Amino acid sequence: MPSSEPLSCDEYGNCRGTGGNSNCGVLSYSTIDAEYAEYVVVLTDCLVPFPNFPADISMTNVDYVLKVDAIGDPDKNCYRRSSSGNG
Repeated sequence: MPSSEPLSCDEYGNCRGTGGNSNCGVLSYSTIDAEYAEYVVVLTDCLVPFPNFPADISMTNVDYVLKVDAIGDPDKNCYRRSSSGNG
């Protein structure tokens, strides 16, 4: 998914833009992207029991589900830019 929208997701990849810790609304563009992408990785901070219904993005279009503690928290990102700006 090109966009990194917070969402709720079950362990199989059924995703919604509501019902999570950070609701973002309908996943219209992400839904189409998921249908045509070669690989789809869902990033969520809210894993819910199966089935997460109604799903904006179906589990049939999702390859991986990645559960993180928080989305958008720079203290929990594994990549940090050095103070010199060289990565």
